Amino acid sequence: ALVKYVAQHVLRALVELWRNNLVHRHIRPDNVLLCADGSVRLLRSDECLQQEGVDVSVPAAPLDAYSAPECVAGRASPLSDVWSVGVLVFELMTRRTPLADSPLPLRTALLRLTSRDDPALSIARHSRVEVDDAWTALLADMLTPDVAQRRSAAELLADRTWRKRVLPRHRVVVGIGRVLH
Repeated sequence: ALVKYVAQHVLRALVELWRNNLVHRHIRPDNVLLCADGSVRLLRSDECLQQEGVDVSVPAAPLDAYSAPECVAGRASPLSDVWSVGVLVFELMTRRTPLADSPLPLRTALLRLTSRDDPALSIARHSRVEVDDAWTALLADMLTPDVAQRRSAAELLADRTWRKRVLPRHRVVVGIGRVLH
């Protein structure tokens, strides 16, 4: 239940960022805080970019385990952030990132992902707990290697999987380099 709660609030924060024409580009555990009052806070990194009119000479964020496949080519979009949320959720559920066991360098492993059915992306294969079908499908939608087929945060939040509220709703706060009170 806590994983769904965190994911839901991070996706809500992304919707707010995107409304302001920003792409986060660095969703990872270090930038997501679960506060004592139960709120979830997403820290905004210095690597956030405006979506429109982005200077292509701006270097992409360094590749890490949370990077979407399209980031290998230096392209970041709001849907790249969705991929990163999927990796975050995958890690919360399995204690590992999807490509953690790959013998290939990260860049190569990301480029070789061609389908959401890739065994590396299978939560059922790696999870130590039983995951229901609806949640498995939602996670697969986040971790679709083809950016054109990946659902947006707003589309994911509209999915009926979220209708069952697991914890009380809190205000979404996006901080700039630090937590805002």
